[in-house]
Amino acid sequence: MPFDPSDPLKRLEHFWNHGQIFGAHTPEEYEAMADTFMTKPKTANMEECYRKPDLDIYCRYDKVTKEYGAMWVADGVVLTYFIPVPGAHIAHGDRPPWMHDKRTNLEYFNARC
Repeated sequence: MPFDPSDPLKRLEHFWNHGQIFGAHTPEEYEAMADTFMTKPKTANMEECYRKPDLDIYCRYDKVTKEYGAMWVADGVVLTYFIPVPGAHIAHGDRPPWMHDKRTNLEYFNARC
């Protein structure tokens, strides 16, 4: 199931923050891309895990396309879908909020699990 249907503003926020990276023209198109990424069969390029400590969030990262997604295990609601941007080379106070603090996206993925 795509983003939480009870929170249309969250869906719109995710679209505005990440949709253009994937070439999505509408929130619905972005949502469909997120849902497809999270539910399609795993490929050899994908890493998967269940986020600790409760293992109630399923995460997926594609090492080739750099896509990252997370969804609730219980109901399949997608929490996020984006392409992470490494920012370890930038000091914490100077790093834009859309960059993570790891050297690589795989390191970022592993830190989530």
